[in-house]
Amino acid sequence: LILRCLEKDPNSRFQSVEDLEKAVRARRPYNVPSPLSSFVGRQQQSAEIRSLLAGNRLVTLSGAGGSGKTRLALRIASDVLDLYADGVWFADLAPVSEARVVVQTLASSLQIREEVEKPLLDSVLSHLRNAQLLLIVDNCEHLVDACAQLVQTLLEQCANVRILATSREPLG
Repeated sequence: LILRCLEKDPNSRFQSVEDLEKAVRARRPYNVPSPLSSFVGRQQQSAEIRSLLAGNRLVTLSGAGGSGKTRLALRIASDVLDLYADGVWFADLAPVSEARVVVQTLASSLQIREEVEKPLLDSVLSHLRNAQLLLIVDNCEHLVDACAQLVQTLLEQCANVRILATSREPLG
C-alpha cells in the first residue's frame, strides 16, 4: 500500500482517501460474517457500545433470545474494524454443546492450528498476547462458566484484546 501511495505515476496511486481506506480495510484481518439484512435504527445503542468498548476490555450484550444481540454485535464489528490493527474476529458458540470445545471453537475462528505437545489454550494465548484486536464471542448463554473462564484468562494475559460477548446472561 505504501509503495502504491508513493508511485511516480499519479494514475498508479490511489485516486482518493476513500480508495486507500478500502484497500487498508481489505487487508485487515476480519472473519465477521456479512449481515443478511440491513441495519435500521439503534444508533444510540451502537454509539453507547462503541463508547463502552473504548473504556472497557469486556462488554457483554445480554438480553432475551431474538432481541438482536448478534446483529448489533455484527454492526459494531463493522463500525470499529479500523480501530484494531489485528482485526475483528467472530467466534460463534451456538453450535457448541460441550464446554471443552469452547477453546477449540475460538482457535478455529482465529485460524490458530493446534501444535504438537502444546495445549491449544497456550497456542491461543501465544497468538493473542501481543495482538490488538476485538474478539466477538457470540451465544455464550449455554456455556457461561466455560466462556467466563476463557474470557478471564484472555483478559489477564492479552493486554490489547477487547471482547464483545453476546449472551442471554452476563458473563460476570
